[in-house]
Amino acid sequence: MGKSDLANTLSQLMACARQHLERGNHAAAFAAIEKAFRTDPAACRTAACVEVLVAVATACKAGGDRKSAIAAYECMIELQPRFDPESRLNDYVTDLGRLLFCDGQFQRAASAFAQVVATDEENAFAWHALGMARARLEQWEAAIDAWQHAIAAGACWHSFLALGQACLQAGAYEQAAEAFEATIKIRPACPEAFIGLAQAAERIGHRDWAINSYQAAFDLAPENPVYACALIDADRL
Repeated sequence: MGKSDLANTLSQLMACARQHLERGNHAAAFAAIEKAFRTDPAACRTAACVEVLVAVATACKAGGDRKSAIAAYECMIELQPRFDPESRLNDYVTDLGRLLFCDGQFQRAASAFAQVVATDEENAFAWHALGMARARLEQWEAAIDAWQHAIAAGACWHSFLALGQACLQAGAYEQAAEAFEATIKIRPACPEAFIGLAQAAERIGHRDWAINSYQAAFDLAPENPVYACALIDADRL
């Protein structure tokens, strides 16, 4: 295929992608772009191509077509840095990580979030998300490390709570108690933190502390049968 014919083919495919996008056919729009990418990857490294990919990825994500959205983001991530050194690459990688996490692809999600924090160490959201992915993989030490970084970067109480739960899983009960206490200091009306604190205190051997924490969780959410049962079970301590 000559250069002129190739340019025409790519132009037609991009126009086709835009038409499908306007009609709401997101999968077909991405298929056209994917075909253009396979035809000549180098020629697709343009702002115009990425602009269409962004629109397709956004539409696919909004429409619930996760598979096409993931594929579109992967293409964007490959193309974007080639022509725009000030690109929003980390934003795209973060969005990809979210999609992969929701799709149950936790290892790939962790890799995406790790890529973000490698160049943006103060990204509290990416650190927290990395912890979530590591926890789903039951990589507790790695999850703990990620949430500690998230907290250092200014994350909210969710990271303290998640850190406490990971420490419980890892058997670091005193560290878990500290994390739950920090959660309660920021968010006093968090029954999950009191339950976690009670479990940590119980394992450390602080009976009264554990019972008081179970009681606090129940007082905050008496309608929750889990907390009621936990308080009843506390009598055996």
